[in-house]
Amino acid sequence: MTEQTDVSGAATAAPTVEQIAQNLSGQDVNSALSDFEQRLAKMMADAEKGFAQQQATLDAQRAQLAGQIAAVRQQTGPPAAVVLAESLAQRVQSIASANPDIHPAHFLGVTGQAARLNDAVGAAATGDGPVADAERLANGVISWFTRSHPRASSKFLEGAHEAVSEAERILESLGELAPVAEAIAAAV
Repeated sequence: MTEQTDVSGAATAAPTVEQIAQNLSGQDVNSALSDFEQRLAKMMADAEKGFAQQQATLDAQRAQLAGQIAAVRQQTGPPAAVVLAESLAQRVQSIASANPDIHPAHFLGVTGQAARLNDAVGAAATGDGPVADAERLANGVISWFTRSHPRASSKFLEGAHEAVSEAERILESLGELAPVAEAIAAAV
């Protein structure tokens, strides 16, 4: 505010006409901004509420789908690849045990691969792991029986052909797990 002098010559602290006009226009702007801010805040609150409702609906749908998948799995039993992987892990261990004349270190790699294959197939079946891990491990078991063992030992391993056959059937069955694993991962 600027000081003005009145007719008597005394100084006053009254605002000028321009200052009053600026204050009024500032109040209009503040009032308009306040109204806009209130409308914007209401729109944002409504949008957040709508998003929360959509998220709750999607979460409920995911839970329902997971329940349906679990019910179907319980009715049908485990996928063929899971049963085959469990069998293969036991078979490889049995082959190693049935050949005490071969040093146990010879079988360490393949028994470990078969056990990890069993875990990888289980993880792929539940959507907790990629199918590619199971494929790699199944191919490793096949390679051990068809290449590595014959190079290291000339001894015939009874049950080796069945182990290779199971590993090959696992590879064939993994294709069935991929869509299920993707559906579970998408649902969760």
